[in-house]
Amino acid sequence: MNEVLAPLVGLGRELIADAMKSDQTSCAMRAFPHEARPDSAYMHVIRADLQSLLDEFKRRVEQSLRTPPSNAA
Repeated sequence: MNEVLAPLVGLGRELIADAMKSDQTSCAMRAFPHEARPDSAYMHVIRADLQSLLDEFKRRVEQSLRTPPSNAA
């Protein structure tokens, strides 16, 4: 399981950093300063959402690893 998930370590931080960098240089985002520079409470929500997605992915990977492949021909 750790081998399957290893490429995802730090991905959430990278996604947030890339989005923040893009948002801070986007002309369109100037109309939404709270989105381009979110406060700590909003960042907490974003991180919690990403963690929920990762938890769901982990659950599905574990389920997939436990389920024997079908021999459909």
